[in-house]
Amino acid sequence: MSSRELKVGRALPFWKVITILISLCYLGREGKAEEMHKLVDLKGRVIEARIEKVKDGQVSIKRMDGKRFILPVSKFEFLTQHFLLNWTGREILERTKRACLHAANIKEQLHGGANKEVLKFKNSAGKALINANHIEEAIAYLNKASKQQGESASWHAFRTKHLLGYSMLLREMTPAAEELFIEGGEGMVRAQSSLNHPESANLIMSHVALRINRYIEVTKSDESSSARWKGLYEKYRKTLDKFEPLTIDLHRMRARETPHFNIVSPFSSVGDYARIAEETWVELANVFPALRADFEKGDFMTPYGLRAPITQYGEDGRFRFLLVLPDKEAMEPIMKRYLKSIDDAKHRDAAFSLASVYGFIEDKDNRFLVARIRDPKRYSDPDQNWTFNRVVHHLPEALFKLTLRSGDQAYWLHTGLGYHLEHKLTGVASVHYSGKDFNRDGFRRNTAWHDALRKIVRNGGEPNMKRIIWGGDRRAEDYGYMWAIVEMLLADPERVVLLGDFVLQSRQTPSYMNEKEVALWFNYADPKEMSMAVKVFIRSKSFK
Repeated sequence: MSSRELKVGRALPFWKVITILISLCYLGREGKAEEMHKLVDLKGRVIEARIEKVKDGQVSIKRMDGKRFILPVSKFEFLTQHFLLNWTGREILERTKRACLHAANIKEQLHGGANKEVLKFKNSAGKALINANHIEEAIAYLNKASKQQGESASWHAFRTKHLLGYSMLLREMTPAAEELFIEGGEGMVRAQSSLNHPESANLIMSHVALRINRYIEVTKSDESSSARWKGLYEKYRKTLDKFEPLTIDLHRMRARETPHFNIVSPFSSVGDYARIAEETWVELANVFPALRADFEKGDFMTPYGLRAPITQYGEDGRFRFLLVLPDKEAMEPIMKRYLKSIDDAKHRDAAFSLASVYGFIEDKDNRFLVARIRDPKRYSDPDQNWTFNRVVHHLPEALFKLTLRSGDQAYWLHTGLGYHLEHKLTGVASVHYSGKDFNRDGFRRNTAWHDALRKIVRNGGEPNMKRIIWGGDRRAEDYGYMWAIVEMLLADPERVVLLGDFVLQSRQTPSYMNEKEVALWFNYADPKEMSMAVKVFIRSKSFK
């Protein structure tokens, strides 16, 4: 690709194009200020207009004279395209940038700048800076990360080079920027097979291929290269669109649409489940603001790149999560597949009898939660009715898996949230086997979880943060501690913000934060200090 072909239409200097800068506002008839932006098309012409919506590759704009237009994003030059593609959810993008930088700083503090794991987080932070249109800061950040890696030929190092070139192109289209941009992408293609799980990078690779193809098409520089990158994009997308066949018959069930869910169940009490599901969603959205954007922006996509079908949107244009609450007949094929993964027959039978969540099913439409429950109206003794608790407890896990890049990394968080919400919304908590010996007693529920944990702490017990955060051979009391940790964090307004930020950075980096990093994230010096804080909280009046 020659330098002669680097211009886009009549490529203007970045400061003059003002593609990503907010122009002066004017007052509308109702006295509200309307943001006006200068958008540059492929011929270098500037359109000053208000952006109303960007969806499915189309932008709806309103000019100063009041006329409205719907135009393909591809009709604009490269910088304008970048701005438009990151138009939705700008406040969340800004907060995500802050969260990703914080996560990368913690990783570097513990492991040093040249560590491969650190580079993962730095790449996510660099991408977050680009998405939030902090271009100069992104260039400086990624340039430093690239120098720390030297001449490394790893996939992550090539990604740093690609993102650095991209940010430089967004500032000014130069041959040096283009070289980094293209060579970084080519290196990622070559090095992908060296990753431990190459398929896990397919979503990122699809973005790389689409980004390079978009650049080549805009610059009209190399048609054969454009076709190659377009083919690579389609290849990566195909790997993301593989689903298991739907194994549940939804047609014989009752359906109820709520503001955030499509709920189907064979039971007459589907309306009661709809109420409790909505209450759970509201509580979660208060902690994680990004959840509102996921459901309301009208173009929902999971972090793995799966798009929901039109049937998952209501007449209001909002995405609705499919929550299936089947009976035993519908659950049989799910249970048989799931229970094969439990080796111990005793625990398998216990899991079956408890009838908790048995699987997340990916069908041709979207990912949804499947929970085997019973009709609560059949129960005369509320202490024996755990059906609402199961729905409340597992919705955080379902929503995390739907919106995070890694469903397992925050197990302690969505589990603790499940217990918190159970207690808050149903009045009864169901911490599994808290205070019991798991291997001897199997799955048990302990509703007196506060007293059980207080007794353990009084007898010298303390939270083992490595076991709680990392996993492995967890003990009975660890599940109660997860609950106490979440209750402790939610009791502090500053840590509630950090909790939301923790989820936002998790959406960007498909990697794990260990107990040391989690402690630093929430402003504790180390896991020991966080463990002691949990013990103090459990014995306090706040733990009630």
